[in-house]
Amino acid sequence: MKKTFYTEAAYICGIIVLAAGTVLMERAGFGMSMVVAPAYLVYLKLVQHLPWFTFGMAEYCLQAVLLCLCAVLTKRFRPMYLFSFVTAVIYGFVLDAMMSPGGFLPADMVLMRVLLYSAGMVLGAAGVALLFHTYIAPEAYELLVREISAKFQYDIRTVKTVYDCCSC
Repeated sequence: MKKTFYTEAAYICGIIVLAAGTVLMERAGFGMSMVVAPAYLVYLKLVQHLPWFTFGMAEYCLQAVLLCLCAVLTKRFRPMYLFSFVTAVIYGFVLDAMMSPGGFLPADMVLMRVLLYSAGMVLGAAGVALLFHTYIAPEAYELLVREISAKFQYDIRTVKTVYDCCSC
């Protein structure tokens, strides 16, 4: 008997797993994935002056900027962009909810940090894979790549590589 994994479940699991992976990488202190790095840098800079500013807030603020950039570059605004922002906000809240408990993870030994980072990378990749199996609007990172590729008829792999290099 074939079991069905619904896209709504993949969406929820993807957000949770992606946030957990991000928390583990942050706790390891070896750096972040290219996709999350710009928001993390914004967070690190702004939290010095705005103590109430969170990593999750940095995520959805940066994604809002990316969605505006997407609308300007493609010269159109689609309702999917709003749903993508909703995904970013949900992800931001889940990320913030996981950051506090993540602070209790032991990261004093190099071996433990390597394990945290490795687990974070695996969870991050699994989270993205789950989100790609949904019909629900993706986060702005993936949406921007897809929209630019479609609008200008560039190979999506090339656009993704350029975007990742810019994020790096």
